[in-house]
Amino acid sequence: MDVSLHSTAGRALIGNGGPPAVDASAAPPASAPRRGAAPPRFSYLIRPVNMLYADRDRQEAAVGRLKTLVDSLDSPVVVDMYRESEEITFGSRRLECSSDRTVLTARSDVSHLLDQARFGHERAETPEYAVASSRSSHIVLGSGLLARCYSLHSAPARMPAGWIYWMFQQCDFVRMFLSPIDPSAYLSVLRGSMRNSVLSEGRPQPDTIDGRAMVGEMRERVLAQNSAGIVNARVVFGAMGADAAQLGRRSSLLASRARGARVALRRVPHADAAWLRAGRTDIRVETGSLHPLFPFISSELYERGGAAWGINLTTGGAVKYDYARRRNYNIAIAATSGAGKSHTIKIITHRAKRLHPDAFVLIVDIENEYVRFGRGLGMAVVDVSPGVRLGMDPFNYMPGHRAASLFAGMLGVGTLARYSMMRAAEDGKCRSAADMVRLMAEEDSREGTDHASFARILRMGPVRAMLEGKPALGGPGGADRSAVMALAGAFAVNSEEHRMAARISLEFAMEMATRMPRPVPKIIVLDEGWALFRDEATAESVEELARRARKYNVIIIMATQNVGDILRHRHALALFNNCDTKIFLKLDERRQLAGELGLPESEVRALLSAERGEGFVHASENVVRTRMIADEGEMEMFETDPNAGRAP
Repeated sequence: MDVSLHSTAGRALIGNGGPPAVDASAAPPASAPRRGAAPPRFSYLIRPVNMLYADRDRQEAAVGRLKTLVDSLDSPVVVDMYRESEEITFGSRRLECSSDRTVLTARSDVSHLLDQARFGHERAETPEYAVASSRSSHIVLGSGLLARCYSLHSAPARMPAGWIYWMFQQCDFVRMFLSPIDPSAYLSVLRGSMRNSVLSEGRPQPDTIDGRAMVGEMRERVLAQNSAGIVNARVVFGAMGADAAQLGRRSSLLASRARGARVALRRVPHADAAWLRAGRTDIRVETGSLHPLFPFISSELYERGGAAWGINLTTGGAVKYDYARRRNYNIAIAATSGAGKSHTIKIITHRAKRLHPDAFVLIVDIENEYVRFGRGLGMAVVDVSPGVRLGMDPFNYMPGHRAASLFAGMLGVGTLARYSMMRAAEDGKCRSAADMVRLMAEEDSREGTDHASFARILRMGPVRAMLEGKPALGGPGGADRSAVMALAGAFAVNSEEHRMAARISLEFAMEMATRMPRPVPKIIVLDEGWALFRDEATAESVEELARRARKYNVIIIMATQNVGDILRHRHALALFNNCDTKIFLKLDERRQLAGELGLPESEVRALLSAERGEGFVHASENVVRTRMIADEGEMEMFETDPNAGRAP
């Protein structure tokens, strides 16, 4: 990506007649003397944009948003990149985690500009660095740590997007000062200056009048064509250490990374306390070429108020997830057998339940893997069998014509049989699935048809028991209660009856969700739920349910062991694409991962070699490499033995 940087070697900024940006925007460190009342400051913790695994188009779009923000500024701002440590609880385990933070500080309220540029933000405090004393080679912070600072002096014309974050990984903090410049004043000085030097491809342009005129003409053309502005940037990198030896190692790593990128850094003198404001080099950048200095970048998924899922394998920080920040609440999980798929579902569900104790949870347990887990959470465990009447008959909780239409879709009947069901439902005597089958049989005897035969499965074994009786788990006449619907003991897995039972459970859960107060979170889990998509009518219905879920504060979690299950069915693929959160654990289908799903090669390689419980969380624009963390108590409760915890 092209970017041209102009070194001004410490000369005063060219702006709208105001003071230099660093003196205007940054408050002095804690140890610096203050004169009079400090000017008000507005600081914002910026929600990062993850460009580490993004394609070029997404990177360009993100940088375009930064251009929008900077072009809208009328006064300087300061951007701080630093790390924050805190203890995070994962179940009963407490771990020390360090997470990346980016804070923007301005002299006036710029929240509307951040909103306009679509950067998520919340109010925060600007990090301060109290200086205890200064030495010739470093300073001593109030915490006792030693620090050394370097300012960006020059850089090549071509640098990767987010280069500043790449540098941040080899230091402890970055402070960047950005000040808008009047383009016309800048061009005037550029054309007339005899001291300006320009770097292109790492090589200085000839210091001739023709060369300078060519550069000025090029800049003027760029500004005119791209409507670009000019910003004056000052970048300071800081390394810290507990002692001189550690500080030396950290400084060497930073210098080595800079040399590898053909970037020149200059040591910042530490003779005065205002060390973070004493960078000696200003860089002028067209706002259309801010790719390398894009500061709101991180591989973080840390959402305050969310549930802690695990550890960020890139930064070492915690992964905290708040479902309410998503454009929809559906979660899709893809993982090969043994990769930790069921454990991941249980971590998500358990942590959500701890965060929202009133949450309603219904797990359609297709293979009886959630019995112990459900009992551990105090949920009702319904072992579906011919002897358990659950009252899940749609005629109990929806108009007759809708119930008949639903059964027609479940059974996949033809047009004539569907009409027969609808006519039976319109009869005032039809109050249940049994009534519908009986009325259809009566019509068959009159008309000489055999439509009722399509619906006889509704009067057989466990399916019949699920439909009969009064609602036992919720809805009219029942108590709203979380439950695990264990199906595998009564049905052959993937049989027609098995899919029917899963569909009845799902429809019942969605109906309950629409009746419960909206603020109450509702979680519906379908592990190996992609089996439902083998039937076209059922697939269409499940997709429609997922589209309506957010309206009722419903989180649908669906998982599969085979990516092909998604790709082979248009409704499954539509639902998958409609999930704002996707979790990929270990997978071994390179062609499908890189091709049909479009994952970048770096992510594919990591997934092919991932350990159990490791993978990538895609949440909106964030892509985070994660290890799910469970404590010992959870591990016991997460037991996946199909017979564990079942009644003898």
